Amino acid sequence: MKNLKKGVLALLLLTLAFPYAQEKIKLNHDHSKMEMKQTPLEFSNENMANVYEHYEHIKNDLVGSNPRDAQKGAEMLNEALGKVEGADAALSASQKIAATDNLKVRQKVAEVIEY
Repeated sequence: MKNLKKGVLALLLLTLAFPYAQEKIKLNHDHSKMEMKQTPLEFSNENMANVYEHYEHIKNDLVGSNPRDAQKGAEMLNEALGKVEGADAALSASQKIAATDNLKVRQKVAEVIEY
């Protein structure tokens, strides 16, 4: 009877430990060695393609703390958004980014464009 209890207990512990071990392996998985496929975005409207390109430019410059480049990108985004109908809120935010020298303010305003 003791051996049966020990066997059941061991089986129970293995059953509970196995999923935890599997999850731990997943968490420690190194994704840097994985081949990432990037699918280029395609836009049916060239104006929207330009807007997206300039938005990415600003986003990368703000993340990289490049205020001068972000300002130049915002100026280009202003021009591109001026050609897009219904982009008033994004244009307003982009104009604020172009108008200020404060990197923190630019980053905060860029959050508005993302959403």
